[in-house]
Amino acid sequence: MLTTIEGVYSDGRIDLNERPTGLDHARVLVTFLPEISPLAGPKVLYGAWKDKIPETIDIDSSLKEIRGEWIHEWDASTDD
Repeated sequence: MLTTIEGVYSDGRIDLNERPTGLDHARVLVTFLPEISPLAGPKVLYGAWKDKIPETIDIDSSLKEIRGEWIHEWDASTDD
């Protein structure tokens, strides 16, 4: 099974963003990307949403919460 985990190379070290689960010892291949992805950091709102939501709100958590509510409502509506 292949597992991909994002990380950052700096000063001779590779720091992974998360610890791989179920692996104590494994061979690895390291691919160096041209730059750090802007998508890896916090999400920035543009356009119509830009001035509507304060920057202090964690957009990812808010969207996960909304998705959870939708799934709950969908499951409730299909139980009939």
